[in-house]
This record gives sequence, structure tokens and C-alpha cells, in this order.
Amino acid sequence: MKNIKSLIAALLLLTGATAVQAQLQVRNDEFIQIGYEDYRTLSFGIESNTPNNGKYAIEYWQGGLNFWKPWPTPYTANYVLFLRDDNHIGMGTSGSNAYRLDVAGTARSTGWYTTSDKRLKSNINPIEGSLTKLLQLKGVSYQYTFELNKYGDLSGEKITEIKQKTIDADKPYTSKAKQRLGFIAQDLQQVLPEAVAKDEKGFLSVNYSEVVPLLVEAMKEQQAKIDALENALNDLKSGASKRSTERNTTTSSSMLYNNFPNPLGEKTTIQYFLDKNNAGVPNHIYIYNQQGAKVKEIALVNATGKGQVEVNTAGLKAGVYIYTLVSNGKKVASKRMIVSK
Repeated sequence: MKNIKSLIAALLLLTGATAVQAQLQVRNDEFIQIGYEDYRTLSFGIESNTPNNGKYAIEYWQGGLNFWKPWPTPYTANYVLFLRDDNHIGMGTSGSNAYRLDVAGTARSTGWYTTSDKRLKSNINPIEGSLTKLLQLKGVSYQYTFELNKYGDLSGEKITEIKQKTIDADKPYTSKAKQRLGFIAQDLQQVLPEAVAKDEKGFLSVNYSEVVPLLVEAMKEQQAKIDALENALNDLKSGASKRSTERNTTTSSSMLYNNFPNPLGEKTTIQYFLDKNNAGVPNHIYIYNQQGAKVKEIALVNATGKGQVEVNTAGLKAGVYIYTLVSNGKKVASKRMIVSK
């Protein structure tokens, strides 16, 4: 009888070991695997509800490692944290192949830095027509009105009874009716496509940090226009008698005037006055870009008194330029002009 009991115990132990081997496998290459031959989930914590499936669980499911709260745990949910096979991460969602991190909800941080070292960049160019682009943007006030569907095609997935109950009880993420400020991605895409991205389902997202450089350059361009207008106004205030004297070439000093029109399109006119003492010496008007590089040179041949030159902007990009009157190698004056194509 004792031998029979020992045999039965050995058979039960062998049967249990075989069953365990299908769920938990300790390999000889330092790996321990759960669900090596079949679907398995690893549960953590004690839940007071019946049945007790734990407060959290980990499983390999739907192409990734899923951290979830199994039914009947309160706040039952899949994709609490989801590590996809493509190394992308979803939080509250199964993630996206378009974004390394996809969060269903609002994220918070005490700081965020974007890699921006010049050594890591190429094809660096100034932003052209920034003010024109900025004026095309349309800010709006809006509310989100969508419900996030976490689950795609579940065909082919092994879905146990507990898993199905968890799916049924998992509440979808619904956007809150908070009033927000921003852009419509489709509108922004027409003006600044660099700031818009599309996911695998065709939905568009906006990188608002891409708009900041545009705002900076547009502000600088607008300030240049303000400066040009202020210079023109100061010229008007300088006195009619002084301008009349300059027009009659009886003044004793050379002058450079604001170009007109300014801002300009294809061409503009620059007026100047050269004193009689500047006769017989080299007189030029030089035009420089914002980087200080000379882009145009205009010789004023035998020019004294009041004169003007017409400048064609062919070959010049949109932006702010400085033009300088130089007589006999000495700078007389400089002014700003804005090319807006």
C-alpha cells in the first residue's frame, strides 16, 4: 500500500511538472519564459473582488508587452503601458508607428529639451517670407470631441474569458470638453507643412514648437518695417527748408534717403545727395544682406547733387537688407530696405 501511495504521488508530481512546463520554462541559457508555448499572463497584487485576478498584469498580446488591469479590478484597462514590437510606446493606447511615444491624455513635465546642436544639423537655411506666412495662419478656439478606440483588429488574437471581460469593461478614452487654443492641422499644413505629421490612420498632429522660429523671424521682419517707417517719418520732420536746400544742391554735406517703395517687390528707387566736394572721387551704393555679405554694388559715375538709382531685386531673396552710400572709401550713411516677394 505504501508503494502504491508513493507511485501515485510521483505520478501527480510528474503531471504537475509537465503542466507547469507549458506555462513556465526555465531554459539553460539564462532565460525564464512565461507562455513559451501558449498565451500566459503574469499577475501582481491582491484584489478583493472575485475572482482575484490581481491589481496589475503583464502579458505579450497584440504585438507588444501589455501592462494591464484585468477584470474585475476597479478601473479595468488594457494598454496602461504598452511596449510595442517596433520599440514604440503607448500610454493608455496601443501606440502608433508614426510616434515613438503616444499618450492618450495630458502629459506633464518640469522641462523639455529638443536636440538642436548645430553639429547635428545640415542644409541650414534662413526662414524666408516669415511675416507673409505668419499672416496666413489662423488661430482658433476649439474643443476635442473624439473618443479613442484602443482596439484594432483582434482577429487571430487568443482572447480568454477574463481577457474578453476586460475588453468589454475597458472604458474608451473620451476627450474632455475643455476649451483650447491652437490651429487646425489641415490649415497649418498649407502654410507650414514642416509642423504637421500624419499617423498610420491618416490623422494629423501639430508640432507647435516648429511655429516658434517663424514667430521670431516674422517679428524681426515686422520690426524692420517699423524702423523703415520711423526713418521716413524722421526725414519728414527734419524740416522743409533743409530738404529744399538739399534739392538745390547748396548743402555742404552728402545725404542718403529712404528707398521707395519700402517694403518692395521687384524694384525700388534710392535717392541720395552728394556734396560738390565728392566730385571726381569714387562714389558707390553697396547693398548687404543680414549676414553682412555684399550682394549688389552700384557705381555713381560723375554724380554730385541730388540723384537717384533704381535697384532691381532679381537674385535677392525675401528679407531685410542694408544699403550704404560710400564716397571715396568712406561711409556716408546706411538705410534698411525690405524685400518682400
